[in-house]
Amino acid sequence: MDENFSKQSKLLAEFRINLNLRKERLKLQLISLVCKLAADFFTNVIMLTCGVLAFLFASITLGFFIAELTSNYAIGFGSLSCFYILIAVCAGVGKDRFWERKIIDFTLGKILRKSYGKS
Repeated sequence: MDENFSKQSKLLAEFRINLNLRKERLKLQLISLVCKLAADFFTNVIMLTCGVLAFLFASITLGFFIAELTSNYAIGFGSLSCFYILIAVCAGVGKDRFWERKIIDFTLGKILRKSYGKS
């Protein structure tokens, strides 16, 4: 009887050790995942900021270029503004059909590839 009780207590002790190890592994995996996602988020924010700044300065340069060609700042920047309004209207019309689903799929695919490896 004592031998059976001893085996059960050893088994219970090993089970507790295994449970604690699994808990620690899960905690480390969660920390790793959060760090990867945070690093990816901050990298994307920095890249988006740089892209927006580059687009802004390119737009200003293009506006000055068109203004120089037409010899009128109002026509140069006005035509550029009309072009951007046209792009915005086209993007707004096709948002539900084309852009929204592709952006969602791209974002989820990127997050899942980061989380679960290259599958």
